[in-house]
Amino acid sequence: MTRATAIRFNWLLLASLLGGLFFSTCAGNKQEEGPLTAARLPEVAPDRVDQLLINPYVAVLDITLHPQDELPVFEVPSHLLYALSDLDIQMIQGPHPTTWEAARATASWQEGGALQLINNGSKAAHFLLLYRVTPSLPYVIDQVEGDVADTLPSHAHVLLDNEYIRVMDVNLPPHFETPLHSGLNRIVYALNAHQLQHGSMGEAGLAMEALSVMPGDLRWESRGLHITRNAGDSEAHFVVFGFRQ
Repeated sequence: MTRATAIRFNWLLLASLLGGLFFSTCAGNKQEEGPLTAARLPEVAPDRVDQLLINPYVAVLDITLHPQDELPVFEVPSHLLYALSDLDIQMIQGPHPTTWEAARATASWQEGGALQLINNGSKAAHFLLLYRVTPSLPYVIDQVEGDVADTLPSHAHVLLDNEYIRVMDVNLPPHFETPLHSGLNRIVYALNAHQLQHGSMGEAGLAMEALSVMPGDLRWESRGLHITRNAGDSEAHFVVFGFRQ
């Protein structure tokens, strides 16, 4: 073998080794990504999925699917679906597809696993998907006696109640104030624009906070005793998602 041939051979060998290393690294990175999860949906489908909230405990996704639109298969823990519009959704989870045909303000609890969602309806489907980020929550009062639905049944009614979550639809008339009542760790999602004064009971007594709320706004509230006052001239309409351990 001549010197020139040897040099050429060595360069080819080096190029082959570097190429193999490159493709091996790419394959390794791809493998590390793993299956698509609910947490990555806003990144993968930003035109259909918006992440409204994520904290150490829960996450909330706002999802809009146009007719015949779909989301790719993704992994999600046990979760709640809450309809913001009338909808007809095909849910493919396991070998037997099911249909979630629901009116607006319907809440549905679903077991976790690989899931695909397809809009079978003729109109856009708008809904929330809520799931737990970790199993633990701040200290929780598991009993719900004395919450807003118990103390004000004419202004709040329960949409769903199971061992994981309690969902309540609340309407407060203008300038109406709730009595002091209990509450789980919860997310409060606004269904219309309104003005509130919210008071949480602490060691120093009742701490009041003024809130100007727009439709689609949401906030996390820790468990405990509190009051809510509608400070505006129109009704305050919101939904409460209370989480149990």
